[in-house]
Amino acid sequence: MSKKIKVLQVLGDPVGGIRKHVHDIITNLNKDFDFYYVSSNNVDLSFSDEIKRIDPVINSRKQLNISKEPSISDLKNLFIVYYFVKRNKIGVIHGHGAKGGLYARIVGLLCGCKVIYTPHGGAAHDMFTPFKDKIYKSVEKLLYYPTNVFLFESHYTKKSFLNRIGRKGTVKSVVNFNGIDLSSYLPVQYSSNSPIVCIGFFGMLRKEKGVLFSLDVIARLIEFNKNIRYHVYGAGQLMSQVQVKINELKIENFVTLHGETETPYIHMQKMDIVFMPSMFESFGYVAVESMIFEKSLVFSSAGALPDTCEFNREYMFESGSVNDAVEKLALAIDTFDTEESRKRLKVVAKMASSKYSIGGMTNTIRNIYENI
Repeated sequence: MSKKIKVLQVLGDPVGGIRKHVHDIITNLNKDFDFYYVSSNNVDLSFSDEIKRIDPVINSRKQLNISKEPSISDLKNLFIVYYFVKRNKIGVIHGHGAKGGLYARIVGLLCGCKVIYTPHGGAAHDMFTPFKDKIYKSVEKLLYYPTNVFLFESHYTKKSFLNRIGRKGTVKSVVNFNGIDLSSYLPVQYSSNSPIVCIGFFGMLRKEKGVLFSLDVIARLIEFNKNIRYHVYGAGQLMSQVQVKINELKIENFVTLHGETETPYIHMQKMDIVFMPSMFESFGYVAVESMIFEKSLVFSSAGALPDTCEFNREYMFESGSVNDAVEKLALAIDTFDTEESRKRLKVVAKMASSKYSIGGMTNTIRNIYENI
């Protein structure tokens, strides 16, 4: 019997979509490969819960103090990852996100490993000061050719990333949509005779998720519709600003901040409408999850969302436009509970489940690991 290929998953903060993506790979492919795991020690609640199931199926895991921005600490971390790879005789390194991709390719080059890089949001758009973003772009250009395979989660991210670093795509690249398995949560139906419409936001409280923008939209909506409640599920660096803005807009009676939750899917199913006001998305897990749960989805035209929701653009609004977002939310409130809407959402759910299957995603990744 041949030995399993040793694969290292390396990323920065194991939070949100990037955490889900890596854990799905490990959970579904651990019988085929020996997995190793390096990440930062900045985690979310879901990580703390999921890692209890991840640790027993991986060979070794290491957490580091990894800064999101370029930092002198990266040099120390590169040495640590280098020795981790050499000690465990890793054959393939799969880097995720800008910082994970940096570590994967430098260490891979030094150790002679095959390297796969999955750029996530931060690698495909400007996040820091112009100077630091320039550093990132320069590093990405230098590390382009030492990368064996670029594995993108959407066509948008592929195009955006290659344009950003000024490369033509000569290195092998594969677009592999993220897969989602929500079968253990289905079917759950919540019914209420209340006239109150529940609108839910699910995501980290960061600028790119559009949470501050969403409060302006809700405030405008409340001016002519008091029968709504906005539920915000998530935590992050903008929490204090969100709280201040809610008070400034005098909408505290209409908005509930739930913070981070270990059970977002349970809460999502209790919503009538899912609101996704993102300023940027490289894929959009929340969009797919809401479609599979047959929820009316009001979302911005930012990033990959129009492609991810190609068969569900009923309530898509122009990114950054409060007026358009209010209009689409109002339309969703008027129509989400109609028979026509319910039938349409059932069709959308089937299409989303088929296109974004966990089996399809992991089969592609398995093939790359084995044949790189």
